[in-house]
Amino acid sequence: YAPYAQFHHASIVGSDPDPEVRSQAIRDLNAIIYANDPVLAREAHYIAALRCYSEKRYDLASLLFRRYMKRYPNDARMEAARTMTAWSDYMRGAYADAAALCADSDGDDAGYLAAMCAYSSGDHATALSKVEAYLENHPDGRDRAEEELAKARLVNLIHISETTRRSRISYAVNGKKKKKK
Repeated sequence: YAPYAQFHHASIVGSDPDPEVRSQAIRDLNAIIYANDPVLAREAHYIAALRCYSEKRYDLASLLFRRYMKRYPNDARMEAARTMTAWSDYMRGAYADAAALCADSDGDDAGYLAAMCAYSSGDHATALSKVEAYLENHPDGRDRAEEELAKARLVNLIHISETTRRSRISYAVNGKKKKKK
């Protein structure tokens, strides 16, 4: 009964306004992960990972979600855990790790996040192709409006980059422009 009471208490106080209380709830949930009750351990593991994400502790959230996926590969929440792991990686700046997780999924979030990873890592051409793929594969996607805006911005950015590159090449070939008198 004690682990269940601890789980119940940690689940409730996990949304307390006091950050120390929330941190203690995460510690309590982490302790339950290794309890003897496998159902309770699985629930505590998932909730602890979610709490870490909501607390912006993305390193720990990523670690907990990865462990969850490894321990419970056939769980019904596997796709959600994969998505949350990718978001945790993205938020901590590990764009390659997040993109790798997105490659295995064709969900709405994965398509959006794959484009954002490419953009954030500076690969604008890949970002544009991923945005276009998202728009094609998810015509009613939750992030469609944002992706359409991103596509317009990327097209403009790529155009500006190409114009700047051409100007630099022209400058290198032709030298300084002469001042008008």
